[in-house]
Amino acid sequence: RGVKLNQLGQLALTRLRPCVSLIDRLVEEVRHETVPMLRCGANPTVMMHTMPAALSWMEQNGKPLRFNFRTGVVGDMVGALCDGDLDCYVGHVDWRQIPPHQAELLRVQALKTVPMSVVAAKDHPLSQRGQVTPSDLLQWEWALPAENSANRAELVSQFRSAGLPTPSASVEAKSDLPGLLRLVSTTKLLTCVPESA
Repeated sequence: RGVKLNQLGQLALTRLRPCVSLIDRLVEEVRHETVPMLRCGANPTVMMHTMPAALSWMEQNGKPLRFNFRTGVVGDMVGALCDGDLDCYVGHVDWRQIPPHQAELLRVQALKTVPMSVVAAKDHPLSQRGQVTPSDLLQWEWALPAENSANRAELVSQFRSAGLPTPSASVEAKSDLPGLLRLVSTTKLLTCVPESA
């Protein structure tokens, strides 16, 4: 009937969600005597290289874990982490997009820095040139990650830092780097992805 949590109630709820989720999972795992499952959120690029390498290492070293992977944009992954729906998130965190009440709940371990690259098909006219300027890139259509993705934010930041307008997306894809790369490989579109992709 219109009852709302006050500020302290909101804080308590935010902090308790991961705990309640963890207890529910623990009860299930103990009841069924299963190997623990790690619920891991990941940036799509991480799923292309880092996660396969990590799982291969675990397999070779006899580490018994089960995984439930979920990919998505940073904001969705951090929200799921803070709600207790994920145990960890592997990927870039753009702190400008994280609300302060969520940021204070996170513990971060930097793994590595991955440079961004503009990508075009091998037969794209820009691929044949030795030097390409940011202004040259604006002359072409773009296939871009979702507006709220860290990859898109980095691209926008680089163009703005150069005093240029930002590329607009003719095609936009949420959480699908392999799809973007396939699309760009067969068209005259450009995209921007982490170099590891």
